Amino acid sequence: MSENDNVREAKKSLKSHIKFLESLIKHLQFGDDVMRGRAMWASWCLHRYINDGLILDIEKAMKEHGGKND
Repeated sequence: MSENDNVREAKKSLKSHIKFLESLIKHLQFGDDVMRGRAMWASWCLHRYINDGLILDIEKAMKEHGGKND
């Protein structure tokens, strides 16, 4: 996979995640109680992971799969 392919895949992935996060916001704003509850749980889990685990996972990946910019 070329670097341009990697950039395209990264953009595609981020756009997908943004869509998911936007859907959580919509469920929190306009959803019924069930969907609002599920969106709250998903948001809480994402918050915990981003704050507690994501940085460690990024650092590990960079060490294991470092590239030109490390």
